[in-house]
Amino acid sequence: MDNAKYHKGLPLDTLKYGNKKSVLQDACTVYGISFTNEMKAALCKKLSVHVSKIDIEVVSLARAAGHEVVYTPPYHSDLQLIEIVWAIVKCQDGRQYTQVTTFKDVRVQLMKSFEDLTPSSIKGCIHKTDMQLNKLAAYNKEQHEGDASDSDSSSSSNDSIER
Repeated sequence: MDNAKYHKGLPLDTLKYGNKKSVLQDACTVYGISFTNEMKAALCKKLSVHVSKIDIEVVSLARAAGHEVVYTPPYHSDLQLIEIVWAIVKCQDGRQYTQVTTFKDVRVQLMKSFEDLTPSSIKGCIHKTDMQLNKLAAYNKEQHEGDASDSDSSSSSNDSIER
């Protein structure tokens, strides 16, 4: 999944600064957090440790269904299969626009473009994404191995200095 902010929403009942002070005080009581007559900001600060441990809603849903959410690195839409499919559809539709194209026409064209997607097109998108993932994995492995050899050489040079 991409790292878009709208994918990382907390459950609706998550405590927020906008909650009434009494709601924040009740939450402190529930979580065993002591408080006196603190301001909302102080209560929020105390509760922030608890709030930071709450799973993002989509992560909770995925885990409940036995899945794990993995986020793609920023600026890698080429790893998002839907982005590649969407590019194909937009390209097909873009060729059909005229000055008199209406929103209704756009909807009809979009629906037709999605219907016209062939299994081989989708397979090609999957293949392209797999190729990109393999390239990224190879790069990450190369970087990790380089870091490991750098730390080995620096530790051996430190050993020789200490002797």
